[in-house]
Amino acid sequence: MRLSFPLVAAVLLLAHAALLRAAPDAAPAVAPEAEGKIEGLALARPDGRFLGVEVEGVRLKVTFYDKEKKKQPADAVRITARWSDKKPRLAVLLPSSPETLASPPVLHRPFGYIVRLALVGANDQVMETYAFQPREAEPAGR
Repeated sequence: MRLSFPLVAAVLLLAHAALLRAAPDAAPAVAPEAEGKIEGLALARPDGRFLGVEVEGVRLKVTFYDKEKKKQPADAVRITARWSDKKPRLAVLLPSSPETLASPPVLHRPFGYIVRLALVGANDQVMETYAFQPREAEPAGR
């Protein structure tokens, strides 16, 4: 049995049209948004957000991140940092950008001590506290 070209073309066109009607409208493919990256030591906050603690030389930086690990404006007015290396020390971290608070150059090596942070809100009340070792917040390769 031999089929004619017009008959085959018509059958193919009808099959193609039927497939188009049967296929649901596909939404355009959207790549999932990549999760952000926290710089330095990641500290989880009680509400699911994060802090990124970094040691830059002898300065301490704390950056605020949302639940998707993207930078967000700081909700603390200041942060107090306390530690003892050879004697008791205190530093106050103040805003250096909308999402970061930084200390003056006050840390001393070697970083074998524990730093305790207290986040202070607009009403001068302590919001949260954290403890870490500065060597954990140093960039890799130091």
